Amino acid sequence: MGYHSGGASYVLSRESLRRFYEAYNDPASNCTKDGSSEDIEIAKCLRTKGVYPGKALDKENRELFHPLPFSHHFMGFFPNWLVQRAENPLQSVSR
Repeated sequence: MGYHSGGASYVLSRESLRRFYEAYNDPASNCTKDGSSEDIEIAKCLRTKGVYPGKALDKENRELFHPLPFSHHFMGFFPNWLVQRAENPLQSVSR
């Protein structure tokens, strides 16, 4: 399973947000309140309520959200953590 970085922001449906609120306030859910990487913890918390990330791609299968500055993509510089965990293949700017 790949990883969707929270650095690019989040888009949640109302139902997903409702489930997150429900899980976050449930003492039995193991949702971490602080002290960890929030994007990973939000994903874990949502998973307890059956919410899983989906792909955010345009019509040409290009990423819609980017956790790095544009210059990184333009130059083709991707940190190891992103290369190893990216859900979708990384691409530098080619057009």
